[in-house]
Amino acid sequence: MFATIDVLNNEEAAETLCFRSKQDAERFRDFGLTYMRESGAGNGYGAYWLCALDIGQYERPPAKATIGIETARLEDMLQRILKARTATDPPTAKVDMAMGVREGGIVFSHGDLPPRLRPAVGDMFRVIGDELNGQEREVREGRVMADCGETLEVMSSWSENGGRINPNAKRFVMRADKVMKVNDWLKRF
Repeated sequence: MFATIDVLNNEEAAETLCFRSKQDAERFRDFGLTYMRESGAGNGYGAYWLCALDIGQYERPPAKATIGIETARLEDMLQRILKARTATDPPTAKVDMAMGVREGGIVFSHGDLPPRLRPAVGDMFRVIGDELNGQEREVREGRVMADCGETLEVMSSWSENGGRINPNAKRFVMRADKVMKVNDWLKRF
């Protein structure tokens, strides 16, 4: 059986990707979700962006489905995931990825991704996930100010300017399992 997933290709146009099997489609969907939740990128940024999580199944490839995938785009997505998960730029981990077309459908797989890192005091963090509550929407990225065990006291990246922290910066309490350490991109400014 063939399987399909609807995506936005680099924010340009919606398309339906046709995979050789449901397992290929599931691996691609999980990879896309990881990218969307962890990379810090918004829609676009040279990526495939999932429109929905549903996977369609068909005996034959649907007529309007795309049977091809941009390897450079997927490699870039992988590098962004690895940069976030290793908290280094460039990433310090390497993961193999296999993709192509076989028997009228896309095949896709990749090796094990490194684990996400827990941030320590002074580290940059990013909120993980796509179902954010009010404060997580307000402070998607920032700096850890205190480690309280199961929670972290954090501030938004908008409260930092040129390496200096605004003394009146609002602090938030986040569950430690809802955030990951990321590379300190604020040091560049």
